[in-house]
Amino acid sequence: MSPPLPLRPTLRPAQPRDIPAITTLILTSFRHFPLFDFLYAPLRDNVEYARDTVFFWSRRVRAAVYDRASTVVVAEVPLGSLGLAGEGQEEGEGAVSWRMLAWTEGEAGLSQVVDGGGGGAGGASMVVVGFAIWRWKGKGALAPRDTTTHSAAYTATLHRAKKIFTELETRVYGKIQARKDQHARRYAAYLESEKELAQKPYKLTPPPYLHLDNLCVDFRLHRRGIGRLLVEQGIALAQAAWLPIQTEASPAGAAFYHKLGFQQLDEWIVPDPDPDPDPGPGPDPDPGQGPGHGHGVRLVVLKLDTDTVSNA
Repeated sequence: MSPPLPLRPTLRPAQPRDIPAITTLILTSFRHFPLFDFLYAPLRDNVEYARDTVFFWSRRVRAAVYDRASTVVVAEVPLGSLGLAGEGQEEGEGAVSWRMLAWTEGEAGLSQVVDGGGGGAGGASMVVVGFAIWRWKGKGALAPRDTTTHSAAYTATLHRAKKIFTELETRVYGKIQARKDQHARRYAAYLESEKELAQKPYKLTPPPYLHLDNLCVDFRLHRRGIGRLLVEQGIALAQAAWLPIQTEASPAGAAFYHKLGFQQLDEWIVPDPDPDPDPGPGPDPDPGQGPGHGHGVRLVVLKLDTDTVSNA
């Protein structure tokens, strides 16, 4: 069992200043999720391809931060409270994540440190160690927003404009620049399988509901309870809105959600149009996620009826 954290992480809504930290976590830690590694397999061969990942994912996160139908939450701790190692193994467990961490902090100039700490006491610098992206699905299902600074109408209009600009920028760049970080045929197969999944309303959750789109914890801090804190906060949000929750996980990672009361709805198979008999080493699977490769990726679709969850 991993040692407990010296300090309980603080959870707060993500701000634009958190985007570099979240992007770093995506490249170093979310890559342990089998579907991400499956779709972004070129990153195994050339870390420089991650420049495309930084561009597109940083804008995807920015759009989510400004999206009225999304809630992005970060978990942070004071800088220096964890003693996180700055270098790791070149071979063996976690090697790919360590190499990517060195690249993000060196070549890409990214950092998980948030100067001035969005929630840090006295403006202390904080380290973002995890995040969750929640999507409010269905007509009228909108995320709660802080309107203490500006009126609700002003805030909504400003955020909508920034979201639209970010999406337009991403779309234009995507048309003129071929992405090197993505496996194009696999991504196309993923989009098609996603459409097929959406055509199973008799098994899946009808809107409105809260969808856990991304959950990520620093690969150096797995099994410390950070992911549980992030999910429990989302459960509280869903309970307040009287909404169920849906998410997807690897078969191994599903056990984490079962402990929180989630039930399996279905399986989601993302096929590989170009199966590779020797896919290479790839990233080491997170014990909480497990491998999912072969001739595709198998995921588990999960649902939580929040009215059955105890608040104790």
